Amino acid sequence: MNSLDTTNSKFDTLDALRFFAFFRIFLLHIPDFFNIPFFDKIKNGGGIGVDFFFVLSGFLITYLLAKEKSTTGAVNAKRFMMRRIFRIWPLYYLGVCMAYANVTISRHYAFGINSGYMPNILFSATFTENIKMIIEDNFPNGAPLRVFWSLCVEEQFYILWIILFKTIKFKHLSKVLVLLIATAWCYRIISPSFLHNTMMTDLDLISKLDYFCIGGLLALYIVTDAANVKKLQSFFIPRIQLPIICLCFFFFYFVQILPNSIINNPVYFPTLSATIFTVLIACFILPSAKYRIPNNSFIGKWGNISYGLYVYHTPVILVLMVLFKALHWQTSWFSLTVFILFSFFITLIISYLSYKFIEKPFLNLRNKYFFK
Repeated sequence: MNSLDTTNSKFDTLDALRFFAFFRIFLLHIPDFFNIPFFDKIKNGGGIGVDFFFVLSGFLITYLLAKEKSTTGAVNAKRFMMRRIFRIWPLYYLGVCMAYANVTISRHYAFGINSGYMPNILFSATFTENIKMIIEDNFPNGAPLRVFWSLCVEEQFYILWIILFKTIKFKHLSKVLVLLIATAWCYRIISPSFLHNTMMTDLDLISKLDYFCIGGLLALYIVTDAANVKKLQSFFIPRIQLPIICLCFFFFYFVQILPNSIINNPVYFPTLSATIFTVLIACFILPSAKYRIPNNSFIGKWGNISYGLYVYHTPVILVLMVLFKALHWQTSWFSLTVFILFSFFITLIISYLSYKFIEKPFLNLRNKYFFK
């Protein structure tokens, strides 16, 4: 079989990859007060988990739009945006409400952590919090708002992509994506000349275009011609798939051991990491893929609720951090292990309940009215 076999465009293993991306971010946000140098070294570089999410989105969204455009000659922008709205907006705005409640309670009762700028509802409500963060060169006060910059970039990506697919001929789309990668390079080269930030330097869509575009190029390649799938399979033969997967995962979880001259290079490193992540995706989505993690496995199911995991994990961590400090837990591996397990499983339970009682009803409405 040389064609891709998917059900409702749900590729096996990609849900599991979402979970691994979340877990990388989760470890990054475990607080430093346990004073375990080895663990602090391991968790550093966890922001790459967000980049992995962007590559996955670039591949999947491009695949869906390219498949529709190649089949019908057009894309239904209203249906596409409504499906994204029903998926993203309910939990996003719930998270915004949580963040503003967090700010109010923590300031009134001197509880928790008060740091960063006071959020502005104009930016929070319009998916432009990432722009506000760049302007302020700081995080907004209130969890989980400070991690919502990536959701803002994601929403901006949706808008850009639907414009591209509505206005550009299918045969020219791959050239446009290459041009956008070049645009990202140019922007990252010249931005230090006018953007003098010390903290928030790459939270905008332009800086992250490599991730969406390179994942998107893979999607365009396999949709354009069924023969291209066969070509990829001739390269990703079964005996080299496992070594490639291992190397990609090693890069993903231990990127922080690379020389700073590489990982801190703002120009080419995003392209390098996006390419590595795209190669990893290719190893799992081809019909000849030897190693897969089914979407109905534990990891696959956890990945299916990764949006909730991402939204809820920082408030859970912050509450537990305050509790652990109040209980005067000693800095030890045991305390760290207990903290990680508690925060992870509490986040998992909350995310499961959120998916079942908040997200799923909206998804059912989406599928009822905007499936086809």
